[in-house]
Amino acid sequence: MLNSILFEMEEIVKRPKLPKLMMSSISLIAGTMCLSAIAFGQCKTAIVNFREVTLSNDGKTPEAKFDARVAEWKVKIDAIQREVSAAQTKLQEQSQTASQASINELNRTITQKQRELQSTLADAQRDVDSFRESLLAPDKKALEIAKEIAAERGITTVLDSSFPTTNLPIDANTNCNITAEVKAKMKANSSGADATDRRP
Repeated sequence: MLNSILFEMEEIVKRPKLPKLMMSSISLIAGTMCLSAIAFGQCKTAIVNFREVTLSNDGKTPEAKFDARVAEWKVKIDAIQREVSAAQTKLQEQSQTASQASINELNRTITQKQRELQSTLADAQRDVDSFRESLLAPDKKALEIAKEIAAERGITTVLDSSFPTTNLPIDANTNCNITAEVKAKMKANSSGADATDRRP
């Protein structure tokens, strides 16, 4: 009887401790999940490079496009201003020697060009204001998408990292950067809108 009991005890000792091994594996998996949750939970601020998100396919920033539009209007306005200045200078030079008819003609030219200048300035202002709004539209949409993605992660604050003066928080690790996700969603929305526009 004693020999039988000793044999059974030896067999028990020899058996693999499966319950203990399983508990170790479960503990390891749980620990890994816990660490991931902690890393994710550390993000209190979502980081987005909005300049990168809104960069157009031609590589131009909204600022560059806006400056180019303003420059186009400036060329037109400067040309009219030169014509006004030239007519005024001519009037001053010929005021003592030119005929009254010539002086009247110069005055009409000056008045006409000044009206053209005022009209062009008004047109330029309306155009650049409208163009600015069209350029800001993607920025506003990107911010909306960024807030949606951040909310899904339980984050309430979104910070733009594209400005050199931006002070990133200490917890701003790579897990907090959602720039790629915002770009992907912006692209998907843009593709969907283009497909809708192409419908007959």
